[in-house]
Amino acid sequence: IVKLDNLLIELLTEELPPKSQKQLGLAFGKNIKEFLVKQNLVSETSEETIFSTPRRIGIHLKDVQDEAKDQNASVKLMPASVGLDASKKPTEALLKKLYAIGLDEKAINRIVIKNENNADVLYVDKNIEGAKLKDIISECISSGLTRLPIKKMMSYQLADGWTTVNFVRPAHGLIVLHGTNIIKANVLGVESNRTTLGHRFESKKESIEIKHADEYADQMRTEGSVIVSFEERKVLIENSLKEKALNLSGQLSPIDDADLLEEVTALVEYPNILVGEFESKF
Repeated sequence: IVKLDNLLIELLTEELPPKSQKQLGLAFGKNIKEFLVKQNLVSETSEETIFSTPRRIGIHLKDVQDEAKDQNASVKLMPASVGLDASKKPTEALLKKLYAIGLDEKAINRIVIKNENNADVLYVDKNIEGAKLKDIISECISSGLTRLPIKKMMSYQLADGWTTVNFVRPAHGLIVLHGTNIIKANVLGVESNRTTLGHRFESKKESIEIKHADEYADQMRTEGSVIVSFEERKVLIENSLKEKALNLSGQLSPIDDADLLEEVTALVEYPNILVGEFESKF
């Protein structure tokens, strides 16, 4: 029985470069979804939510299967001139190719000849076993990280003092939840679990245990004092600045600087508006 549930992936890191943090989050989410779509574990129309803060990137993806259906595919083997001898019997090369793709000589009866560009080519129908989420998730996340638009990579050693890892910043945690279930994965030398860290100074708990993929954003806000959505933090900063300026004086208004707003959003996990004053004689 195929289990359908929502998937949460969060990679906890040291402070990410603020000018590329949003792009890293968006690219990571896009890469993860593309990989799972290719494995037939999720639909292209499935809804995703991307997260990025100074210390984490992640994705919440709806309706992910734990196992894809088996599929029947037509597999290209080789030119007929290579696979069949003069009396149309299978050659050693053809038998080796069949074994290489998990078939044997019994499959010879299923081989068909198709004409491509005025040449005969051999094909065979093969049942391809559906991918399992637990088997491909490490590769999915690793390839998603490898394809990120990172301008400058860091090299650092893991706790064993020997293994070298390359990433934009050292990674310290990995959450992979399919509903309530932890999917085991090992990425950048970090094992997956269900715990993460909140705000460095304002978190209400030392570590946060995410109960379900769907509860991540709420738990991070209430227990960790972290707003995981980049856009939500951005809107909060913009609106809070306007409100604070209006309360102080009808003549004040925030500086209109889109790039600065993006950068500040990438620097904080829970925005607070601070007002500085100096004596009127100065």
